Parts: sequence; C-alpha cells; structure tokens
Amino acid sequence: MGTGRTPRTIFITGASSGIGEALASLYAEPGRTLGLLARREAALHAVAVRCRARGAEVEVYPVDVADAHAVHAAASAFLSRVGEVDLVIANAGISLRDDETGGDDRVPREVMAINFLGAVQTLAPFIPTMEARGAGSLVAVSSVAGFRGLPNAGAYSASKAALNAWMESLRLRLDGRVHVMTVCPGFVTTPMTAANPFPMPWLLSADEAARRIARGVRRRTVVIVFPRRMRWLMLLVSAAPPWLYDRAVRWVRSRRPEVFHRSTAAPSKTGDRDD
Repeated sequence: MGTGRTPRTIFITGASSGIGEALASLYAEPGRTLGLLARREAALHAVAVRCRARGAEVEVYPVDVADAHAVHAAASAFLSRVGEVDLVIANAGISLRDDETGGDDRVPREVMAINFLGAVQTLAPFIPTMEARGAGSLVAVSSVAGFRGLPNAGAYSASKAALNAWMESLRLRLDGRVHVMTVCPGFVTTPMTAANPFPMPWLLSADEAARRIARGVRRRTVVIVFPRRMRWLMLLVSAAPPWLYDRAVRWVRSRRPEVFHRSTAAPSKTGDRDD
C-alpha cells in the first residue's frame, strides 16, 4: 500500500454539513484551494468563511448534485480555476424511507438521483485529466447499507450498492493510474442521521469520520469501512446466506421494533440530506 502526495486542490460535494463540512475544515489550510459544492447556499458560504479563516482559498458552488448540467459546469469552473485537481470527494447524500410507498417510485428515483448518479456526475468530469496525469484521488462516500438490503430502506441500500459496484469497476478500469477509494461508514453524527428514530451503535463524530477518510486517502486505501467493529459485523452479514440474514432481521425486529418503525410522514428536506 503506497502513500499519496499531499493534495493541494480538493473538490468536495455535500460540503455544507456533516462529513462534507468536516472534510472541508480538515483540509482547509494555507496553500490549499477547495472547491465546495452543496445545494444550501447560505450554509455553504458559512463553511467557506471558516475555511478561508484557516488560510485556504475557497470556491463555492451552490448546486444540487442531482442537476447533472450544473455539476459539470461547477467541475469545469473549478478545473479552469486550479488547472489540476488532486482530490475529489463525492459526499452528498440523502436518506428517505421507502416504506408505505406502494407503487410510488418517487423515493427510489430521488435517492438514486442523488446518492448514485450525483456521485457519478461529481467524479466523471475529473477522470480524464487525472488519468492523463496519472495522479489524483477519486473518493465516494457510500455506506455499510450497500452490503445488504435493509428493511424500509430499499432505495438507500440499492443506491449505495450501485455506488460500491460502480466505484469498484472504475478502480479496475483505471488500474492504479488514479487512486479510487470507496468509503463505507457506519453511523456518523450528521443532520441526516439525527432523524433516525432508533439507537445507532458505535456512533462516530463527523470530525472523526473525516480524519479516517483523509488517512485512507494518504494511504491510498481502496475500500474503507469504519468503525472497526462495524467492519467485522458487515463482513459477517455479507457472508451470511439469505435464510440466516432474514432470520437475524426478524430477531432484531422482534426486539427493536423502533428500528423498523413505519411512517407515512412526508420526508424532510433538511434532516434527510447531508449536502
């Protein structure tokens, strides 16, 4: 496992809150230029002010990652500004429960548009220049939810599973010429997880998650799962046959019904997104 050079130009989506905000703060220092993208303009500018106070140069892009044209325009503008980009982190995400939806496909469409296509649209514009240079890191923040389907979170699990597979394919295609890393966190304290109506084991702070991601970038790790206990648990869950996994979910449901609480409430537009 090699060690990458220190990134000087960094593009981060979902930078107005949660892990994205923590990453922006972590990387903000003199000599670095950050491109920060998020849909909430006021919150994004507040993060940019704090990063500039730490000595970084900052470009802000108030864009929704679901808007492919706007994301490509922001990426092109940042590339024109800095010339070469060392690190891109596709972090923006959404979590909407898809129980009680019946035949309504709105939730899966919205979740896939942000969690999967939003990440692809973020990374894709930077691939040609990085590949031509033979340098740089492309990072996607996925989730341990991508390893198995979760009750009432089919769209979320599917979006993260798709992202995991796409990143693996990209890593194999680039074959070491560009560092490609998939990040699969467990529970992290963010506005998105604040809406969870159940206990979250091994909960990490957003700052700690950012430090672990940055360490993975330095070490050129290809897949990072944290915290460690969650990593071992997900290895077991991934290897479990369907009948055993189903039985385990039923056991949890019988003892922790709040984990699978069904709600018909309209999804929030603040607490369910980390961007």
